[in-house]
Amino acid sequence: MKRIQKPIGITVWVIFIVIGYGLFPFFGVIPFAREFWYWSLGVLPFNGSIYILYGPNGEVSFVLILVSLLLCVFSAASAIWANTGQNEGRFSMLTILTLNVSWWIFLVALALLNQEKPGENTFKMIFEIVKPPVYLVFIWWYFTKADVVAYYRQQSAQVT
Repeated sequence: MKRIQKPIGITVWVIFIVIGYGLFPFFGVIPFAREFWYWSLGVLPFNGSIYILYGPNGEVSFVLILVSLLLCVFSAASAIWANTGQNEGRFSMLTILTLNVSWWIFLVALALLNQEKPGENTFKMIFEIVKPPVYLVFIWWYFTKADVVAYYRQQSAQVT
């Protein structure tokens, strides 16, 4: 049986995921006067920044922050696990990334519903939820391609 070499795309996508889903939510926001400047790839709405979670009075739910940050950490960790060639890592990465993007879309929808002045930032918020599913579709497409799945199956067969 011919050994399948690790596709370079796996490493490229893992680096992209670790940076976009794992690092940018922590380091991609710069406070600027009364606004925030987002340095982002657009993989998560508002760069996955917890600053979007703050209410008009400056209050925020600890549970929302905890879940949001843990999803970002687990997204990066599962991508690193997927880079090792284990099929379980690939499954967990795809699942956690989908949960992460879905969570942030839910948070933006929640923010849209709870706006003090309806229509104020509606267009900006709706635009924020357009790009993340596109990135997610490309990640799913790549990690479910036949040659990538064959590589992961080969690696899993070697372990057992």
